[in-house]
Amino acid sequence: MLISPNNKYIITGAGDFGIRIFDLETRQLLHTFENAHQDWVMGLCISSDSKYLASTSPDKRVIKWDLENMKQMNLIADAHEGEFRFEWFFNKCIWQIEWILCMLITPDNQYIITGSRDRSIKMFNFSSLGLFETFEEVHEGVYSINIVRSL
Repeated sequence: MLISPNNKYIITGAGDFGIRIFDLETRQLLHTFENAHQDWVMGLCISSDSKYLASTSPDKRVIKWDLENMKQMNLIADAHEGEFRFEWFFNKCIWQIEWILCMLITPDNQYIITGSRDRSIKMFNFSSLGLFETFEEVHEGVYSINIVRSL
């Protein structure tokens, strides 16, 4: 869930694969992107001008949405190399999927940055969604990303 920088929207993503956009003031549902993804919507971030939304899911997609016209703009089909794998943990075999765990849009709206259980961080051009840079073997899994401005 997130609140837009302009305090106009509350946006939610859920296990029904959809994204819902509510008016923060009236608390009314404005729009639903039904089946926005092919799996749970696990990540949402919004541009600093509140015009665009990005979403991600275990389906390995990053989708960019136009909030002014309430439509899908473009998508990255395989943003990370996610795969199912089995591991032994405390003498139990568990499965894990290496999906995108975190995502942000840079404050200048130039890049979407994603982190994944595949141990990488990827930067995509915000306009074209083309891959700009990949950082490999960052951590066992990248669970959080943030931008720190210099003092």
